Amino acid sequence: MLNSTQLGDITFGPGEVTDELALGNTGYYEVGVNAVPEPNTVFGALGLIGAIGYRERRRILRLIRSLKKADFTGVSLLVRQL
Repeated sequence: MLNSTQLGDITFGPGEVTDELALGNTGYYEVGVNAVPEPNTVFGALGLIGAIGYRERRRILRLIRSLKKADFTGVSLLVRQL
C-alpha cells in the first residue's frame, strides 16, 4: 500500500494526478492516472461549441418552436397503456 508521500512522488507528466485504488481484499492496489485538462483546451472546446451553436441557431430555434407547438397527449396515452 502506498502512502501519500509515495503517491506524490509518482509523476507521469505535468497536470496529472495519481490515485490509489484497492482491488478488493486481495492485497493488491492499482495506481490510476487522472489527466487534468489544460484551461486552453477547455476554452477551445467551449468556443467550438459556441461557434457550432451560432451556426446552427436557426435549426435549434425551429426545433424549440416545433416542440412547443407539438401535442404530446397521444404520447402520454401510449405511455400509460404500457
